[in-house]
Amino acid sequence: MAQARKADERYLDKDERELCERARQPALREMKQDDLTDLAKRLRERRNRARDLARDQRRSASRGGKPTEGETGSDRKKALLSAGMKRVNRELDRRRAGDRGKAATANLKKALKRKKANQWSGPAYRNSDEGLNPTPNTGIAPSGALDAEGQRPVLERSRKVR
Repeated sequence: MAQARKADERYLDKDERELCERARQPALREMKQDDLTDLAKRLRERRNRARDLARDQRRSASRGGKPTEGETGSDRKKALLSAGMKRVNRELDRRRAGDRGKAATANLKKALKRKKANQWSGPAYRNSDEGLNPTPNTGIAPSGALDAEGQRPVLERSRKVR
């Protein structure tokens, strides 16, 4: 066991030490999915508790109070538990990515099988249709002139000097 690891473990209690040991790599890969999610839940609870304690200690110290002897390692405890959470979350993501890859491959194989089985079922010819039939608007004059209504006032206005 490395010296730094031993030094770090003094900040953790027995249960937290056991959780952090289970959150290390050889044990993580061998762990079942349910055990892994349970470990993540327990580590998250401990980390949140350590985070809250460290925040409360910083608040009390900033108000003029002195941190007690046991309060000095709260930030380090939170860091150690957070590192364990990161390892567990990485393992969970790795497993999910593998599952997603397998599911995507299976879906692509199914789609390819459907594509090969499904032949063209459209018309025998590939020409475009004529489309919609045009419907002329019978409500307007074909030239756009409205029976020369209003034509006379327009001509009178154009001849006058303005």
